[in-house]
Amino acid sequence: AMKNLNLLMLEADSEISLVLERLDKYGICVIKNFLSELTLSALQYEFDQVLSAGEDHFNFTTNKNFSYGENGQVAKCKTVNMTEDVKAIKSTFTSDFMRKVAEGYFGVDCEINDDIYLTHDLPSKKQILPWHFDRQQSLKFYINLVNVSKRNGSLEYDIGSHREGHFRANYYVLSGVEIKNIPNDIPAEELHNPTVIAVNAGDLIIFDPDGFHKGGVVSVGYERKVIRGHAHPIPIRGYNSRLFDAHWWIQSCLNLSKILKTRGSRTLPRERLTRANLGR
Repeated sequence: AMKNLNLLMLEADSEISLVLERLDKYGICVIKNFLSELTLSALQYEFDQVLSAGEDHFNFTTNKNFSYGENGQVAKCKTVNMTEDVKAIKSTFTSDFMRKVAEGYFGVDCEINDDIYLTHDLPSKKQILPWHFDRQQSLKFYINLVNVSKRNGSLEYDIGSHREGHFRANYYVLSGVEIKNIPNDIPAEELHNPTVIAVNAGDLIIFDPDGFHKGGVVSVGYERKVIRGHAHPIPIRGYNSRLFDAHWWIQSCLNLSKILKTRGSRTLPRERLTRANLGR
């Protein structure tokens, strides 16, 4: 597993082309020391301020005593609604770097982390999430605010499974299944390279959630603090979209015109033509 993890690692000053190369090949990339100590401290402070303030402060909506692991809390905010009190979070997750990565990966314009989630997971006997792939298409950006390992319930990712998840999602959409009804649980026997993504505070994890992934179990005496953003290709396909409905035609025609363009010297991989058309 450590060997797998080392394949994903890049330094903070790495070229975006190397990030895209890792994402295309493995579905996931880790950028070590992405944040300066000053920025990390600012994010930790803002994170704690939002979650301690409770419901509907700083334009975040907070669910106290809730996480998928059933112990903790989650706060959510639209990036456009963020106040000056969380300017470090906003500037970090709306950076040119993240925009270039997302648009380079999808080959079309993107909403860059339009939704931001602050998640504080506390010890629980229940895992944060079982193995699955996401129904809706996105690229996710995770910053852990504490060092994480398996004991913290860290993200686990089946390296290289993003193509399989992509195929499954499009198979169901082509069969006429609404995005919200796509079966997306993954039995353990179908995994090939499951890897605990153990990282330090301030590292950035970028991954394609078409790949099979899960959140682990937080052990007693540990916690997990994560800020995550979701970047979506434009137009964003809704959960109620079905193949060939009016919404599908409008968005697919708009998307196709963008897909056929070349972005810089990078042409869109053929496999992503269906994906960008159909969404999830």
